[in-house]
Amino acid sequence: KTYVDASGAFRHFGDDFIDCKGNWCKWGSGFYDYDGNYIRWGETYKDSSGSYRKFGDDFVDGEGNWVRL
Repeated sequence: KTYVDASGAFRHFGDDFIDCKGNWCKWGSGFYDYDGNYIRWGETYKDSSGSYRKFGDDFVDGEGNWVRL
């Protein structure tokens, strides 16, 4: 699966990605969500649409695309 991270770049699941505060994050580590909260892997987070998602759920990426997992 491919998605757009907060920097606007396309990423594959499992790649490093850029979170909403501009930090490089390794897959499986913590990151900042669209609410500015630090999220540990597996917790609920806010996606770019403003909705709360659980890890493994479909989500809206940084470009507004619905990503089906």
